[in-house]
Amino acid sequence: MHQVLKGNAITRMLRGTIGAALLFAVIQFTALTASAQQFIYHGRDATYPNINMELRITRTAGPWDATGSIYVGSYTYLVKGTLSGNSMVATAVSVGSRALYRTGVNGTLSGALGSGTLTVTTGPMVFNGPGLNLRFVLTPAGAPGPVAANPAPTVATSLPQTLHLTGGTGFGYTRVTLTLDLVLRGSSYQVNGTLFVNQIQPVVVQRTLQISGTLTPGVQGALAVSGASPGDTPNFTATLGQRGAPLQGLITGIPSLSITRLYVGAQ
Repeated sequence: MHQVLKGNAITRMLRGTIGAALLFAVIQFTALTASAQQFIYHGRDATYPNINMELRITRTAGPWDATGSIYVGSYTYLVKGTLSGNSMVATAVSVGSRALYRTGVNGTLSGALGSGTLTVTTGPMVFNGPGLNLRFVLTPAGAPGPVAANPAPTVATSLPQTLHLTGGTGFGYTRVTLTLDLVLRGSSYQVNGTLFVNQIQPVVVQRTLQISGTLTPGVQGALAVSGASPGDTPNFTATLGQRGAPLQGLITGIPSLSITRLYVGAQ
């Protein structure tokens, strides 16, 4: 026996269906935008591979904010600018030098933000000699993947017995340097090292945290962080490459040093 829907019933049914569809679309859009508020890019100069650049691109009400650093050894330039469409315009200012150096920085995004590359060129930058015009091809930094239940590690054969990894990142007026020594123990590495945090504004803060733990190549694991301030709850999850390097990690829970969610790499 078929039921015949009258006009008012049909209208109520259509309203309910359309309302549910619109609600689902809003939830999907909200989840998408919430997960795409910030992208981290990094890379090395094409001619001088010891010169690094890291850039944090953050959504604002207007153009995307582009903040980061260009550094080699103890020489650092802070980069500040905007990304609009596929074009980035910024300024780099030297930090800690006897003289203040300032130069222009321009970039072009190829592909989508978060997956495409960002080609960056600079004006003359003075480190320890004549000014250098630099060129970087920055790629997005990947976050460590989720941990599978009882993962079966895939370990490359002939792993190096020891590794020394260095890296870091920067945000605002803070520079974070990661230094790790790895020693092979069976199919895993014993990890020991330091995380040095150097903040120059609004107040000068320098802190060295101790890092320790065990990591298996290709499997995400947790490293212990000691030396943080009372009230901090540091958490460091990291993944080693199949040959023991590079390392990609995520540090959270150190609000005393303005670190609430910081991606960091070392190689």
